[in-house]
Amino acid sequence: RDSSWVAPSCQEKDPAASGDMSSARLPRLTDRLPSSAHITVTGIKPVSDKKSSRRPQWKAKAVIDKHCLPIVKAPRKPVSTRPLYLPSTEKQRISSASRTNTEDHAAMKQQKLEMMAEERQAAAERKKPFLEDKPKQKFLSADAQAHRERLMNPALITNIGLHDTLKPIDDKIVYTKFQNQRHSQVENKRKTEAECREEEKRMHSMRDSERLRALEVEKDMAKKRREQEVTVCQINSEEAKRRADMEAASQRRKLLQETALIQNEQEKLELERSTAKRMNRMKELHLCGENEQISAEAKQAQQKVVEEERLEDLKIADYIEEKDEEVAQRKMQRKHDADFDLFLKFVIAKQSHHDQQTNPEQEEFAFRQRQLIEDHEWRQQNAKAAQEKRDNTVKLRTMRLQAILESQHHKSLEAGREETEVNEVLSFQKEAAKQEQEQRARRHEKDVLHDLEVRNQIERNQLKAAARRRKTLKEERQGIEEQQHIADFLKEMRQGKRKTLQSLH
Repeated sequence: RDSSWVAPSCQEKDPAASGDMSSARLPRLTDRLPSSAHITVTGIKPVSDKKSSRRPQWKAKAVIDKHCLPIVKAPRKPVSTRPLYLPSTEKQRISSASRTNTEDHAAMKQQKLEMMAEERQAAAERKKPFLEDKPKQKFLSADAQAHRERLMNPALITNIGLHDTLKPIDDKIVYTKFQNQRHSQVENKRKTEAECREEEKRMHSMRDSERLRALEVEKDMAKKRREQEVTVCQINSEEAKRRADMEAASQRRKLLQETALIQNEQEKLELERSTAKRMNRMKELHLCGENEQISAEAKQAQQKVVEEERLEDLKIADYIEEKDEEVAQRKMQRKHDADFDLFLKFVIAKQSHHDQQTNPEQEEFAFRQRQLIEDHEWRQQNAKAAQEKRDNTVKLRTMRLQAILESQHHKSLEAGREETEVNEVLSFQKEAAKQEQEQRARRHEKDVLHDLEVRNQIERNQLKAAARRRKTLKEERQGIEEQQHIADFLKEMRQGKRKTLQSLH
């Protein structure tokens, strides 16, 4: 990689380097120099151009100290196509040196653009008077225009001949700087190449050692694997034998347990049958007693109902007699009231006939008559209230009698219904007892058949287990032989690979 580099400021023009129009057209020589450079302007001379006679061009020269070495682009030499391997430390150093702060760089770039815009604006403002005088300059000759520009730019007069005197010094400084930089780059490149070669040698040696270590580890692992396989085969065979013995013993125990369970179940079934018979007898006796008790209670209830009906009939007869007496009294009262009404009418007619002859005795008689009339009306109201009360009591008694009759009817219906339900329950229990006896007989037959099947199945399982053990032992022997063949083949392959590696080294 070529390290030659040209500063970007050398390719840009700054029209605002000085305070006049002629210096705005020239490039800034200080853009290619560092900030520590010391420049002294000695003079400027105009250079005539054959093509453009109107506008003379100016070239400036600068005196540069020995501390100021500008960087210019050097000729590129052919680069070798051999790849360059760098160590990790060198890569980190180069990457850290090549990194820049993006935010600072963007801020500097923005500041530079703003400065350039300001300089362009200032140059345009300085250019305005010359552009205004441009139509007048058309009528002047070339010498007059040059003389005018020299008078307008007195600062450039002192820089005449600067470029010719400084050019050889600039070339020598640039060449020495380039040579020093190139030598340092070559030395760095040699150092990096030597470090890369050493790193490659070290890596090759590490790879070889790791490869040999991996081969040794693989060999140890294969040996351990073979030993483990042999031990596993032995353990498996012992485990298979032990498992077969345990299965036979467990099957024997199961047979004994099943026979004991069958005997216990038979004993339980017999006990259940006897207890069921006894319970059924007790239930039948209990149901018979309940039926007798229910029938006795029903008879008592019927007798009670008959007695209540007789008492109610007596009450009804008494009530009818009382009602007849009340009716007779009511008729007598009506007759008496009618006679009294006739008497009142006679008295009122007589009083109306003798209205003109008023005296204290007549007034007293009239007052007594009015009092008698009011008393009669009050008695009539009381008689009506008593009649309504008697009617209400009659209604209540009739309603109570109807309710008693309805309750007796419902009770008789419920007694008949309960009797039918009890008979149905008894018949259902008898049928259930018969079905349960039949099911127990069938279950006993099934248990006997199941015992025979279990014994036959155990015998078949013992024969199958013996055949399976023989088969597993045969397969284990075949597997051990195959693993031994594979281990021998892998051993031969490893030896061949090891020989090839040794021959390569």
